[in-house]
Amino acid sequence: MERVGILGSGLMGSTIALSFALGRVEAVVVDVDLKAIARGNRLIEASLDVLREEGVLKEPVEEVMNRISFGLDLNSLRDRTFVIEAVPEVPDLKKKVFEDLDFLLEREAIIASNTSGINIFGLLPERRREYGVIAHFFAPAHIIPLVEVVKGPDISEETVNRTLRLLQGIGKIPLVLPGYAPGFLVNRIQRAIGETVLQIIEEEYASPEEIDQAIKLTLGIRLPIIGVVQTFDFQGLDMLYDAMRFYGKVFRFIEEKVKQGHLGIKTSKGIYDYGGRSEEEISRERDRKFLRLFEFLKSIKAFQPL
Repeated sequence: MERVGILGSGLMGSTIALSFALGRVEAVVVDVDLKAIARGNRLIEASLDVLREEGVLKEPVEEVMNRISFGLDLNSLRDRTFVIEAVPEVPDLKKKVFEDLDFLLEREAIIASNTSGINIFGLLPERRREYGVIAHFFAPAHIIPLVEVVKGPDISEETVNRTLRLLQGIGKIPLVLPGYAPGFLVNRIQRAIGETVLQIIEEEYASPEEIDQAIKLTLGIRLPIIGVVQTFDFQGLDMLYDAMRFYGKVFRFIEEKVKQGHLGIKTSKGIYDYGGRSEEEISRERDRKFLRLFEFLKSIKAFQPL
């Protein structure tokens, strides 16, 4: 089993540590700021209180907390075989952290970065690059299951496999991405949404409250069930293709599906394969899930601001 260390005890570092502790893996958290460590400890305790109150926590809080230790000295990570840096998004700071960790850790120890957008692979010492990886958690890290695992150009398959085993072992769902791209996958999509929303506000076309309400009452119900891409199958890829031609931007991926006669649920095959089920059968399954999710979201008052 990997011996896990985390550098940085902020919101991400602390909840990443909690993710490992909940997965019964001990984690050492290091931060140079005693106040930051105290804050991280409080964040972990508050998160555990919610898990306990909601009946999610299946063991005493003390047992989980006993798997997390804190330190002020980088030497506390000396025996770690898998270290995740969660320091501020400053390239020079990360470069210094990587150099210090490279000097401190065993030759085959993995250095993972929780960066949300920096290309860290050129910042790693050359001899450590086969053991360097991006492991991008999402806040709150102890609840959100997806972790983006981004491969560097010099990474070894053993490093990837060790990373996947570790994450899967604590119940995470890793998504392996072939290389660095700005924003990776999720933040790239989120940035496109965010920029569009800010443009709408700038134009005074809708208020922030109206935008959030509109998104919650439409996309907030649809996306958990059929995502973004599968939505195209329900729209009909032929209809989507016609719209693309009208607006002047045709994506080859959609054009090829249409030429093959794979139009979505109406042909039981589009981007997804529906195994010969009828359009009516597929729609009924979608609608049942929509209704159940809608009723649940209403019951927890999800459509109101926090």
